[in-house]
Amino acid sequence: MHILTGPPAEIARAEIAELGLHYTHLFSITDYHVGLGSAITFDGRGHPFMADYEWDRTKADYCLREGIQLHLDDSDAYNYFFKTPYARFYSKTKRTHYVKSS
Repeated sequence: MHILTGPPAEIARAEIAELGLHYTHLFSITDYHVGLGSAITFDGRGHPFMADYEWDRTKADYCLREGIQLHLDDSDAYNYFFKTPYARFYSKTKRTHYVKSS
């Protein structure tokens, strides 16, 4: 199971451990774009900000590149970019940590 998330992997690993989830791959949009040298800034609390277009298409690009057969997400924002199957789910316990802004 691949987990694709916005926060840096260091933060995501702790949150995933709290949930007791098991996974084979962890992909951080933040870490990926920092590694590419993308135009990304951080607010005083460490939340990443970058162009919505670049941020939103990153999960779709990853799934296409990695041959992911189904992507589940709690946001409609990414669906537009997907060429691979995408499903939206709704959670009563959704925890939002990062809010993007252009």
